Amino acid sequence: MYSEQPIPDFSPNPFAVWFFIIVFGVPFVALLVWSIMKPKESYLFGRRWMFKGEPQVSELGTFWIRLFSIIMLIITLLSFIDWIVR
Repeated sequence: MYSEQPIPDFSPNPFAVWFFIIVFGVPFVALLVWSIMKPKESYLFGRRWMFKGEPQVSELGTFWIRLFSIIMLIITLLSFIDWIVR
């Protein structure tokens, strides 16, 4: 006969969840804040070697970098708050 097996609990340890939130979440938020404050430097980070002189980022480019950084920061913070409240 078929007998029901209990479903195993695969939920992570709360310490592990908080550890990953701190290790990956806090630097990601810091990167987004840096990208909002200094969009030209954040865009050129790791890309300066591609250019011979000092590269120029357009005003429209800095606007889009700043806008998407603000949107991602809001989404990230809302998801962190939602996770903490649950």
